[in-house]
Amino acid sequence: MTVPGIGPIISSAMVAAIGTGDVFSKGRDFGAWLDWCPSRSRRRPHDPRQNSERGNRYLRVLFVQAAWLCWSG
Repeated sequence: MTVPGIGPIISSAMVAAIGTGDVFSKGRDFGAWLDWCPSRSRRRPHDPRQNSERGNRYLRVLFVQAAWLCWSG
C-alpha cells in the first residue's frame, strides 16, 4: 500500500516518532497528536489561534510539504 507523497523519509520519521502506531485507535487520534485536529470544548467554540504546538513539529512539516507536492502536481 502506498500513499502519494509519502516516501522513505516521512515513513522512517513516522516510525521513529510513533513506532507501530498501536497507541492510536483511529486516524483522528493521530491527527490530534500532531495537533491538526483541535480539541473541542463544550463550553466555548474553537478559536484557531489557540492551537498548541505540542505535536511533533518535524512530522507536521514533512506532511505539509508532501501535501504541497501532491497538490501542485
